[in-house]
Amino acid sequence: MECNDDGGTGLYSRISRNDPPLCGGTNSTRDVWYKFVAPAGGQTAIDTQLGSLTNAAMELYRSTDGTCATLTYVACNDNVVSPPDNMPTLVDYTLVAGNTYYVRVWGNGTNTGTFDICVQNQYSDCDVSFPLCSSSSFNTNSFGEGSTDTDIGNCFNDGINDPTERQSIWVNFEIQTSGVLQFLIAPQTVSDDYDFILYRDDGSFCSDINANGTVASCNFSASTAGAGNTGVNGGTLNSQGAFGGSTPINADVTVTAGERYYLLVNNYENSSSGFDLNFSGTAGLDCVVLPLELTEFGGEKVKDQNLLHWATAREYNTSHFEIERSNDAMDFIKIGSLASGNNILENQIYQYWDKEPQTGINYYRLKQVDLDGTFTYTKTIAIAIDNQGIITDFEIQKIYPNPAQNSINFVFAIPTSNSEIQLEIFDSNGKSVSKNTENYKKGIQDFNQNLSSFSKRLYILIISNLKTGQVLTEKFIKK
Repeated sequence: MECNDDGGTGLYSRISRNDPPLCGGTNSTRDVWYKFVAPAGGQTAIDTQLGSLTNAAMELYRSTDGTCATLTYVACNDNVVSPPDNMPTLVDYTLVAGNTYYVRVWGNGTNTGTFDICVQNQYSDCDVSFPLCSSSSFNTNSFGEGSTDTDIGNCFNDGINDPTERQSIWVNFEIQTSGVLQFLIAPQTVSDDYDFILYRDDGSFCSDINANGTVASCNFSASTAGAGNTGVNGGTLNSQGAFGGSTPINADVTVTAGERYYLLVNNYENSSSGFDLNFSGTAGLDCVVLPLELTEFGGEKVKDQNLLHWATAREYNTSHFEIERSNDAMDFIKIGSLASGNNILENQIYQYWDKEPQTGINYYRLKQVDLDGTFTYTKTIAIAIDNQGIITDFEIQKIYPNPAQNSINFVFAIPTSNSEIQLEIFDSNGKSVSKNTENYKKGIQDFNQNLSSFSKRLYILIISNLKTGQVLTEKFIKK
């Protein structure tokens, strides 16, 4: 089936007219296509499960504009090492949030049949670990060791097997009150053998696990003897020996408030079945909700569309972003939405294409919505769309809101690139109260000025092009 923009879940396949895949052999003749939008963080696993089709391959493409016309190869897989079947899995931690990706699946040779496919977030590496502050249930395990196969020979070493990750999930938590830490890992399939390592973060842990972390407890023994459970819960040792030996339960760990711990949970059976993680003991976990930290929000005109992009440094209990647009910076309408990361501590990057911007100046803002329904707005940015797409004059196009309270935006047009622009604000007595100088590229600029330290009075804005000598002035009121 040829890649189409409808992204349907086809129940049949036919010969594709797209380029031949880069894996799975040259005899692959029939395929089906799917598409999805990358979630926040780009931590994505694409898994296929056999049905009547038992031998397949899969290729992943990125689309820069959401259509099939701009497909770029990302990765390809014609099987998976574990579990032992011939159905493919792709794990990628570098997808761009908000971008459209296409998945191509085909049976090796002339094989056809039914199969299941699933796209989900992954937490199989330290730097994308899942933040916890209470007991949690992980209904599915990972599909592998993540983008980095961590060397865990300091614990998971039976002298026979390769002591590295197999199917792993990383979580992290901070201690709020000192005491005794206890937890149990309970496989949802009792016959599964789970192992774990508990690390104390000694600083910059994920950049070098062995150098920047201390193993507080680990267990590599067979957990099936203890009804499947393993963990830290009243045992006698902090490290249990080779596979098949010792016991699955370790001694309690004494912890101190302010310490951060990383827990690696590893499914030795490679079954992709989930587990429950239950905390107990006298130590308390830190459940202070971290705010979303927006580090960048901008946009630019690309041909006849507007590309918006923003980045966050952390997200906790967040739901989604709503993208809003206005032609007067006053009345906004919702034009789209993107799911947010929710419980992500790493930098996230988002993109949104406004494919039908209005002629004139388009004002955009983000509405960040939390899981409990509360929301906050970002600053407003402006992008100009005119009939000719040409900016000819250096001019102030809008000041809003005016009068203003906490902040005000200055929208001005620059006809040439690499212009050194100075924005200076004077009070009614002629005293300079704020000055900002920086280089701007050609286009519509939207400068946000914080007014929290300004007195309630009249002010004069002077915008100067230091290269051409042009000067613009405008008045505004802080109320």
